[in-house]
Order: sequence, then structure tokens, then C-alpha cells
Amino acid sequence: MAVVAFSTVITYISLYIFLGQYFTEQNKEKILESSRRIADFTIFLVGNSNIPPENILNVALNSASRDTGGFVFLYNNKGEILTYSDNVKGADLTKFNFKNFIRETIIDGKYKTQLVNIQGLPYSSLLAVSSPIKYNHETIAATLMIVPIPEIEKLRGEIMMYFYISSLIAFIFAFFLSYVVSKRFTRQLKSIIIAAKGISKGNFDMRVEVVTDDEFGELAKTFNNMAQSLQDLENMRSSFIANVSHELRTPMTSITGFIEGIMDGTIKKEEQEKYLGIVLNESKRLSRLVTELLQLTRLEKGQAELHISSFCINEMLRLSLLKFENRILEKNIEVNVDFEKESQYVLGDKDKIEQVVTNLIDNAVKFTNENGNINISTTHKSNKVIVSIKNTGETIKNEDLPYVFERFYKSDKARSDAHRGLGLGLFIVKTIINLHDENISVQSDDTGTTFTFTLKADKNNEV
Repeated sequence: MAVVAFSTVITYISLYIFLGQYFTEQNKEKILESSRRIADFTIFLVGNSNIPPENILNVALNSASRDTGGFVFLYNNKGEILTYSDNVKGADLTKFNFKNFIRETIIDGKYKTQLVNIQGLPYSSLLAVSSPIKYNHETIAATLMIVPIPEIEKLRGEIMMYFYISSLIAFIFAFFLSYVVSKRFTRQLKSIIIAAKGISKGNFDMRVEVVTDDEFGELAKTFNNMAQSLQDLENMRSSFIANVSHELRTPMTSITGFIEGIMDGTIKKEEQEKYLGIVLNESKRLSRLVTELLQLTRLEKGQAELHISSFCINEMLRLSLLKFENRILEKNIEVNVDFEKESQYVLGDKDKIEQVVTNLIDNAVKFTNENGNINISTTHKSNKVIVSIKNTGETIKNEDLPYVFERFYKSDKARSDAHRGLGLGLFIVKTIINLHDENISVQSDDTGTTFTFTLKADKNNEV
């Protein structure tokens, strides 16, 4: 609204000045024509001195006064009044001094124009035009014509009145439009502010209605996406706290109970070794949980550095399988290994890739059914090595597949006591693979669940 008001004022001033100059120029030519006739007549009289100049000049000045509707003066080359039209006395203009204005005309030999205001006259504006009278290339006299221009003021006033009306209409329209638009914008902004305040108080269900397709609509969509992400993060945080509490409480309860039983004699001496073994396993489990949490923190802060080297991925898979030999035998799992090459060298951080392999094999053993199968293979394609680990058993539901690599996410089948965990293993696996600029994917159908990841092949150690 301030811009509209400022523009209106600037336009008014410019238009007012322009109209004054335009109508003044129109009248100036008429006045100059009368001045030239007076000059020609004066020069004629100077050349014919037998004609009484004063009477004749007075007649010429009165004629010019009638033609222009103004007041006419005749000055000599000293700036003194020689004579003037009859209406000058009636307007009482003889008391006003125009010597400086006339002197400039006499000295320069050029006509001058100026808008003047004379108090006491019934005209708000007058146009003063002085013209030199030259004889033999010398300025011998000058005329001064002061012409009221009320028609200029009248016409300019009428035009400005139309301008006032149109500006007022435009201002009202601009006010109405800006009000409607600003209300529309502020309504959406207020809804976002209300939703943001709700989220800041922990109400992550707050959403903003998307009513437009413009920038505010995009802002509303972005806000809703952010709110959804915060809600998901809050759900994961709550799940994480519950999972951590459960995972830490269970082994700690077992350790405390068995140690107390040993100390107070409840557990007989010949059985103590058995229960101390359980305590040891539970302690290792606690250590593993803490290690995963610390590693998660380092990965999320970007503190994990890669130490790239060349190593045989096939050999790593063989050695990793040996770690799970007892568990594999307990469940009578058949393991099938299919390596395209006897030795397949890759480039990567050996320790971190070993953790990836260990987590995936541990996951496969954990979820393979009794008397089930685990199939491990490596193939070479272009400059990539593709590692695949497949296990039979209960499959992953389609609705769970997009989330298996998310932190703290656990599908329903992993919530039982037999499948304990924080839901960090696969998240860490994916993060490590992504650090290597490689890909990992999962497929699950009636034949089983397959995890596949890629590594960069070491061309210098191909066998």
C-alpha cells in the first residue's frame, strides 16, 4: 500500500508539472506572435519619425492586449517603461518591478518566459514573456507581456480531478486485493505456526492443509514431510529406548540372579561352571550391544574413516562361516557356497566389510529354519563383485521390506525373545556399504530371503 501511495504522489507531481509546461508552450507561441507584431510596428515607427510614436504604440499595445487577454509593456534599452496598454493601470501593475527580467532580455537579445504569481490579482498563475526589439542588429527596446492563463489552471484542475478519482479507485482496489491476498497468505502461515507450536510441544500428529499449488503449497508439503519425519524419528526413539531398556535389563537380570545364586549357595558348586558360562555369554551380549551403539554414533557423526586395501572376499566369507559353525550344526543348516572364481579380490575397508559379512551371516543363521539352507555366492560383473547371501525360512513381509535397513527398525518376527536385537545391524551394514559408494538390496519371497551387495573389484589381483 505504501508503494501504491508513493507511486500515486510521484505521478501526481509529474503530471501536474507536465500539464503546466504543455499548456504554457501552447500559449507561448500566440504571445510571441503578438510580440513580433509589436516589434515590427515599433521598428517601422523608428524609421518614420514623422508619425507620433507614443499614440500609435499605445494603440498597438492595446491591440496586442486584446488579442492575448494580457497586459503589455514597452521598455527602452535602459530598462525604463516607455508606455503600456490601458488595462495596466486598472490592474495596478505599474507598482511591480520587472527591470531584472527585462534587463536579461535586453542584454542577451533573446526572449524570456517565466510563470509568475502576483498577489492581489484574481489570477493564480500568469505567464510573463519578454521579447527584444532589434534595429540594425542592436536591441533598442523590449516588450513585456503578462498574460493570465486561467484556462491552464482550469483544464489542469479538471484533469487532476479525474486523476484523483481514478487514483482513489485504484487505491481502494489495491487495498482490497492486498487484503484478500495477505489474508490468504497469513491464513496459511498461521496454520503452519500453529502446527509448529504443536510439534514443539511434542504433538507430532500436527499437519497443515495444502490448499494451493504455489510456494505456500510447497511450504505446507515440506512442513508435513518434516512433521512426518519427526514423528517417525520420535517413534524410533521411543522404540529404541524400549528396546535398549529390554535388551540391557534381560542380561543384567540374568547376570545378577546367577551371581547372587552362586554367592548365597542357591546354585550348587557342581553347577556353578554352567551358570558362569551363561553369565559370560550375557556379558558378551552386553558388550556387543554397547559396541553397536558406539559404532552407530560414530557413523551418524561421520567419524568413520575408510582404510582401503585389497583382500579376498571369498576367503573372508569362508572364515566368517567358521564363527557360526556351532549354531549352524545346532540347527542342522546346510550351507552351499558358489564362488565364480577361487579367489576374488576386492578393494575396501577390510575390517568394516568383515563386519558387514558377519552381520549378514549372523542374520541368515538366526532366521533360517531347522534343517534349512544358506546359499552364499560371489560373481564378477564389469568392475564390480556381487556378493549374495540367501537363507530359507520365514520371509520378510512386503510392507517391511522398505524399512529393513532403517535404524531401530524391527519386523514382527524379530520381536520374539529368540530374535533379540536393537534393529541396528542392518542399518550399520547399509551405512558401511554406502560409505564405499556401493549398493545393498534385499529380496524376500517363498524361496527365502536374499541380501545382495556390491564391492569394487581389484583388477590388479584377478585370478
